[in-house]
Amino acid sequence: MLKMAGKGKRTGKLPEAIDVSDGDPCGICNKEISEEDDRIQCELCEQLYHPPCANVNKQTYQFLMKQSKACASKGVNQQIHWYCSACNKGAVKVLNFMSSISHKQDMMQEQLDRVDKKVREVE
Repeated sequence: MLKMAGKGKRTGKLPEAIDVSDGDPCGICNKEISEEDDRIQCELCEQLYHPPCANVNKQTYQFLMKQSKACASKGVNQQIHWYCSACNKGAVKVLNFMSSISHKQDMMQEQLDRVDKKVREVE
């Protein structure tokens, strides 16, 4: 789920909001993120960032906020996720590993099906 926070303390995390206290530091510049600042929160490590510090331009930030609010108003889980650069590297590794495991499982299932067919032919 995308964890976004616009101005104020509410993030876009669904179904409940995370309370973001005033004065939390940005994960890049370490400057305080005030209640009036735009902010974005990594879904994995939950670190807060100023959008420009996290290389999230205004247009992208506004799109993400719009999606977050639309999902919240409909009471549905979000399909867009945002990870900081450090977590994104780890997420890519995990997804690639899971894809590899899935492929190996498919190959094993095919082999099992062939063995099962041969056993049935022998019976």
